[in-house]
Amino acid sequence: MTEQIHVSVGLDLHKKFIIATLLTDTGFKEQRRFERTESGLFNLKKWTIEHKCDVVACELRSDFWVPVCAMMEGQVTAIVGNARDIKMFSHIKTDKVDLELIAQLALKGMIRPSRIFDRNHREFLSLARLRHKLVQKKNDIKNEIHHILDSELFRLSSVLTDLFGKSGLRILLGITNGSPMDEIIISPEKVSAPFNL
Repeated sequence: MTEQIHVSVGLDLHKKFIIATLLTDTGFKEQRRFERTESGLFNLKKWTIEHKCDVVACELRSDFWVPVCAMMEGQVTAIVGNARDIKMFSHIKTDKVDLELIAQLALKGMIRPSRIFDRNHREFLSLARLRHKLVQKKNDIKNEIHHILDSELFRLSSVLTDLFGKSGLRILLGITNGSPMDEIIISPEKVSAPFNL
Protein backbone atom coordinates (compact mmCIF):
# COMPACT_ATOMS: atom_id res chain seq x y z
CA MET A 1 0.00 0.00 0.00
CA THR A 2 1.37 3.40 -0.96
CA GLU A 3 -0.93 5.66 1.11
CA GLN A 4 -0.16 6.49 4.72
CA ILE A 5 -1.69 4.07 7.22
CA HIS A 6 -2.72 5.53 10.56
CA VAL A 7 -4.93 2.75 11.96
CA SER A 8 -4.65 -0.98 11.38
CA VAL A 9 -6.38 -4.09 12.69
CA GLY A 10 -4.82 -7.55 12.92
CA LEU A 11 -7.25 -10.47 12.95
CA ASP A 12 -6.87 -13.96 14.37
CA LEU A 13 -9.55 -16.05 12.67
CA HIS A 14 -10.98 -19.09 14.43
CA LYS A 15 -13.83 -21.38 13.52
CA LYS A 16 -16.31 -19.77 15.94
CA PHE A 17 -14.79 -16.40 16.80
CA ILE A 18 -12.38 -13.67 15.72
CA ILE A 19 -9.87 -11.82 17.91
CA ALA A 20 -9.05 -8.33 16.61
CA THR A 21 -6.18 -6.08 17.72
CA LEU A 22 -6.35 -2.43 16.70
CA LEU A 23 -3.19 -0.30 16.57
CA THR A 24 -2.71 3.35 15.67
CA ASP A 25 0.40 5.23 14.67
CA THR A 26 0.07 7.21 17.95
CA GLY A 27 0.49 4.04 20.02
CA PHE A 28 -3.16 3.39 20.96
CA LYS A 29 -4.02 -0.31 21.19
CA GLU A 30 -7.30 -2.15 21.72
CA GLN A 31 -8.24 -5.82 21.48
CA ARG A 32 -11.74 -7.22 21.05
CA ARG A 33 -13.41 -10.55 20.39
CA PHE A 34 -16.18 -11.01 17.83
CA GLU A 35 -18.30 -14.06 17.12
CA ARG A 36 -17.92 -15.56 13.66
CA THR A 37 -21.57 -14.97 12.82
CA GLU A 38 -23.26 -12.51 10.53
CA SER A 39 -23.98 -10.13 13.41
CA GLY A 40 -20.44 -10.62 14.75
CA LEU A 41 -18.91 -9.72 11.38
CA PHE A 42 -21.20 -6.71 11.13
CA ASN A 43 -20.04 -5.57 14.59
CA LEU A 44 -16.40 -6.04 13.51
CA LYS A 45 -16.99 -3.91 10.43
CA LYS A 46 -18.78 -1.24 12.49
CA TRP A 47 -15.92 -1.23 15.02
CA THR A 48 -13.26 -0.77 12.34
CA ILE A 49 -15.22 2.04 10.67
CA GLU A 50 -15.80 3.80 14.01
CA HIS A 51 -12.02 3.79 14.60
CA LYS A 52 -11.40 5.01 11.03
CA CYS A 53 -9.32 1.94 10.30
CA ASP A 54 -7.23 2.11 7.11
CA VAL A 55 -6.47 -1.59 6.77
CA VAL A 56 -7.53 -4.94 8.21
CA ALA A 57 -5.03 -7.79 7.92
CA CYS A 58 -5.18 -11.52 8.60
CA GLU A 59 -3.36 -14.72 7.74
CA LEU A 60 -4.41 -16.93 4.87
CA ARG A 61 -5.96 -19.76 6.88
CA SER A 62 -8.52 -22.13 5.38
CA ASP A 63 -11.45 -20.10 4.01
CA PHE A 64 -12.09 -18.25 7.28
CA TRP A 65 -10.98 -14.98 5.68
CA VAL A 66 -13.62 -15.07 2.91
CA PRO A 67 -16.65 -13.69 4.83
CA VAL A 68 -14.45 -11.13 6.60
CA CYS A 69 -13.10 -9.73 3.32
CA ALA A 70 -16.58 -9.81 1.77
CA MET A 71 -17.97 -7.82 4.73
CA MET A 72 -15.17 -5.22 4.55
CA GLU A 73 -15.36 -4.76 0.79
CA GLY A 74 -15.90 -1.15 -0.20
CA GLN A 75 -15.39 0.15 3.34
CA VAL A 76 -12.00 -0.95 4.68
CA THR A 77 -9.01 -2.34 2.79
CA ALA A 78 -8.55 -6.02 3.69
CA ILE A 79 -5.20 -7.78 3.26
CA VAL A 80 -4.79 -11.53 3.45
CA GLY A 81 -1.13 -12.35 4.04
CA ASN A 82 0.77 -15.60 3.79
CA ALA A 83 1.31 -17.01 7.31
CA ARG A 84 4.87 -18.09 6.41
CA ASP A 85 5.81 -14.55 5.39
CA ILE A 86 4.35 -13.09 8.59
CA LYS A 87 6.09 -15.65 10.83
CA MET A 88 9.47 -14.58 9.41
CA PHE A 89 9.22 -11.45 11.57
CA SER A 90 8.66 -13.32 14.85
CA HIS A 91 10.10 -16.38 16.59
CA ILE A 92 7.48 -16.27 19.35
CA LYS A 93 4.36 -18.34 18.78
CA THR A 94 1.41 -17.12 20.79
CA ASP A 95 -1.82 -15.78 19.34
CA LYS A 96 -1.49 -12.49 21.25
CA VAL A 97 1.99 -11.74 19.88
CA ASP A 98 0.99 -12.86 16.39
CA LEU A 99 -2.07 -10.61 16.42
CA GLU A 100 -0.14 -7.56 17.50
CA LEU A 101 2.59 -8.39 15.01
CA ILE A 102 0.05 -8.62 12.17
CA ALA A 103 -1.40 -5.26 13.18
CA GLN A 104 2.09 -3.68 13.38
CA LEU A 105 3.13 -5.07 10.00
CA ALA A 106 -0.12 -3.84 8.46
CA LEU A 107 0.39 -0.40 10.05
CA LYS A 108 3.82 -0.19 8.41
CA GLY A 109 2.60 -1.59 5.08
CA MET A 110 4.85 -4.64 5.38
CA ILE A 111 2.36 -7.42 4.62
CA ARG A 112 2.53 -8.69 1.08
CA PRO A 113 -1.01 -9.63 0.02
CA SER A 114 -1.50 -13.22 -1.06
CA ARG A 115 -2.95 -13.87 -4.48
CA ILE A 116 -6.68 -14.05 -3.93
CA PHE A 117 -8.87 -15.43 -6.70
CA ASP A 118 -12.26 -13.91 -7.38
CA ARG A 119 -15.39 -15.63 -6.12
CA ASN A 120 -16.07 -17.62 -9.33
CA HIS A 121 -12.52 -18.99 -9.37
CA ARG A 122 -12.68 -19.87 -5.66
CA GLU A 123 -15.95 -21.75 -6.17
CA PHE A 124 -14.50 -23.59 -9.17
CA LEU A 125 -11.37 -24.57 -7.21
CA SER A 126 -13.52 -25.71 -4.29
CA LEU A 127 -15.60 -27.93 -6.60
CA ALA A 128 -12.45 -29.30 -8.24
CA ARG A 129 -10.97 -30.18 -4.81
CA LEU A 130 -14.27 -31.80 -3.75
CA ARG A 131 -14.38 -33.86 -6.94
CA HIS A 132 -10.79 -34.99 -6.38
CA LYS A 133 -11.63 -36.11 -2.82
CA LEU A 134 -14.75 -37.98 -3.96
CA VAL A 135 -12.87 -39.76 -6.75
CA GLN A 136 -10.17 -40.74 -4.23
CA LYS A 137 -12.80 -42.08 -1.82
CA LYS A 138 -14.44 -44.03 -4.64
CA ASN A 139 -11.08 -45.60 -5.54
CA ASP A 140 -10.41 -46.41 -1.86
CA ILE A 141 -13.76 -48.20 -1.62
CA LYS A 142 -13.09 -50.17 -4.81
CA ASN A 143 -9.66 -51.21 -3.51
CA GLU A 144 -11.19 -52.30 -0.20
CA ILE A 145 -13.76 -54.42 -2.06
CA HIS A 146 -10.94 -56.06 -4.05
CA HIS A 147 -9.09 -56.74 -0.79
CA ILE A 148 -12.16 -58.30 0.88
CA LEU A 149 -12.88 -60.54 -2.12
CA ASP A 150 -9.23 -61.64 -2.41
CA SER A 151 -9.08 -62.45 1.31
CA GLU A 152 -12.15 -64.71 0.83
CA LEU A 153 -10.56 -66.30 -2.29
CA PHE A 154 -13.09 -64.65 -4.66
CA ARG A 155 -10.51 -63.60 -7.24
CA LEU A 156 -13.02 -62.06 -9.63
CA SER A 157 -10.50 -59.51 -10.85
CA SER A 158 -8.60 -62.35 -12.55
CA VAL A 159 -11.60 -63.28 -14.71
CA LEU A 160 -13.31 -59.90 -15.14
CA THR A 161 -11.78 -56.95 -16.96
CA ASP A 162 -13.74 -54.54 -14.78
CA LEU A 163 -15.07 -55.81 -11.46
CA PHE A 164 -17.26 -52.71 -11.31
CA GLY A 165 -18.63 -53.00 -14.84
CA LYS A 166 -22.14 -54.29 -15.63
CA SER A 167 -21.34 -58.00 -15.18
CA GLY A 168 -19.11 -57.43 -12.16
CA LEU A 169 -21.77 -55.41 -10.34
CA ARG A 170 -24.36 -58.14 -11.02
CA ILE A 171 -22.03 -60.73 -9.52
CA LEU A 172 -21.23 -58.54 -6.50
CA LEU A 173 -24.94 -57.88 -5.91
CA GLY A 174 -25.68 -61.58 -6.16
CA ILE A 175 -22.94 -62.34 -3.62
CA THR A 176 -24.22 -59.72 -1.17
CA ASN A 177 -27.78 -61.07 -1.57
CA GLY A 178 -26.55 -64.57 -0.73
CA SER A 179 -27.49 -66.04 -4.10
CA PRO A 180 -25.73 -69.30 -5.10
CA MET A 181 -22.79 -68.73 -7.47
CA ASP A 182 -24.29 -71.06 -10.11
CA GLU A 183 -27.46 -68.97 -10.21
CA ILE A 184 -25.50 -65.71 -10.44
CA ILE A 185 -23.31 -66.95 -13.31
CA ILE A 186 -26.00 -68.85 -15.25
CA SER A 187 -28.81 -66.28 -14.90
CA PRO A 188 -27.21 -62.85 -14.47
CA GLU A 189 -30.38 -61.16 -15.82
CA LYS A 190 -32.17 -62.10 -12.55
CA VAL A 191 -29.78 -59.87 -10.69
CA SER A 192 -29.92 -56.18 -11.57
CA ALA A 193 -27.30 -53.77 -10.37
CA PRO A 194 -28.95 -50.81 -8.57
CA PHE A 195 -26.00 -48.43 -8.99
CA ASN A 196 -22.79 -47.78 -10.84
CA LEU A 197 -19.36 -47.27 -9.36
